[in-house]
Amino acid sequence: MAGVIALTEEPGVPTARRGKIYVICCGGRTGPGGMSRMVDYYMAEWEAQGRAPQLMLIDSTGPSYDWRRQPLSAIWRQPIYYFRALAQVAGAGSLGRIVGLHIHMAERGSVLRKALFIYLGRLLKRPVIIHMHAATFPEFYAGLSPIVQSWVRHVLRQADRFIVLGHAHRQYFTETVGLDADRVVIVHNAVPVPSTLSPPPDDRLCQLLFVGTLIERKGLSDLLEALARPRVRALPWHLRIVGEGDQIRWAKLVETHGLRDRVDFAGWVSSAGVHQLLEKSDVLVLPSLNEGLPMVLLEAMAHERPVIATSVGSVCDSVEDEVTGLLVPPSSPDALASALEKMMVEKELRLKLGVAGRQLVAERFTITRLNGQLEELFGRLCSGSDK
Repeated sequence: MAGVIALTEEPGVPTARRGKIYVICCGGRTGPGGMSRMVDYYMAEWEAQGRAPQLMLIDSTGPSYDWRRQPLSAIWRQPIYYFRALAQVAGAGSLGRIVGLHIHMAERGSVLRKALFIYLGRLLKRPVIIHMHAATFPEFYAGLSPIVQSWVRHVLRQADRFIVLGHAHRQYFTETVGLDADRVVIVHNAVPVPSTLSPPPDDRLCQLLFVGTLIERKGLSDLLEALARPRVRALPWHLRIVGEGDQIRWAKLVETHGLRDRVDFAGWVSSAGVHQLLEKSDVLVLPSLNEGLPMVLLEAMAHERPVIATSVGSVCDSVEDEVTGLLVPPSSPDALASALEKMMVEKELRLKLGVAGRQLVAERFTITRLNGQLEELFGRLCSGSDK
């Protein structure tokens, strides 16, 4: 069991009620993206290990984007969830039940929504930790007017600590956005490492898997174009596409490339479903145009499945070309086609990369390691020893 953090006593507040870390996350633990999946993983381990302080999850938007197969008309409920979440934090904070806020943030509207929680934390005089997951923050920030950029910088600078997913993001937020380097901390995403492994499918077809939202940013157009190259088309393979989005649009593109019999769509699946699909696959392919540190890459590596990815965001913190996977430039169907061909033809390479990837995840990207970092960070900030 993890050691209990000794928090500074607050006048008039009994030890048993010194409070919890309030975790603010859009979609809570059941949202469709990597942010919710990571929160679910670390909160489950945190609770199982009895770490301290205790965590209290606050869903700032609710299940309104068809995440639980609810109709899109439920979007109107979002403001209700949002203001209820603000009221929960304000009420708990005024009663001394909060020792800190751990705010998970993305780009665009997420900055505005989470800004009120950040300012509320400052008003309550509680430590605020921003955990930035945004893959497209640089594009978002560059498109803002100087005045709005100044406001966004002001919001982000309110944080006592600003967590990023990797070295590339730390460099960006310190050098371009201008955050204090002493407050920017790298905490890599992490995943459970299965104790037992399923062998790759014994099939003459190379089973390819794509997991991600069905949008251009995830590089699905490049993947389909690469697979349509004659030298790749001639090889035995099958692709399964997993994720929410405009499936009809992508099915038409599959048809255009003449790949209808070799590609199928699984739609959105749960986290457990992703793990089951990884067990049935040979290679995970994620040729994104930009990324943070994708959870599915780490999950594939944990399952000893090799990955093909693009050298964007903090992907290079986990995927080393020819060592733990294959890296290609973004927006390069030709390079992607070469990587696919190599992975399909060289079975021994797939096995070698898979073993090395799993070893790396077991060493550097475990939930226990991530929670150890968070526990130390929470303890220092909440005790007032590291402001």
